[in-house]
Amino acid sequence: MKTTLTIDTSSTLCSIGLFHNNQLFEKKQAGFKSHASVILSFIDELLIQSKQIVKFSNIDLEEMINKYKDLVDKRKKELYL
Repeated sequence: MKTTLTIDTSSTLCSIGLFHNNQLFEKKQAGFKSHASVILSFIDELLIQSKQIVKFSNIDLEEMINKYKDLVDKRKKELYL
């Protein structure tokens, strides 16, 4: 069974979604200038909310967060070159 975590920080709306077994868990809030200040707490809330349904034994959250940070850094470099 595939589990998908989506993260959207492309505007002032910060949103994440976790889709598993035809169920969607989501968290979103508008008005942020720095998504970095809330994105990890949003992910934590979703993981707690979905914990009874999704088994996370095969997910390396640290690796996932590092990949996200790398993508953000890459995007910043592209924007400021």
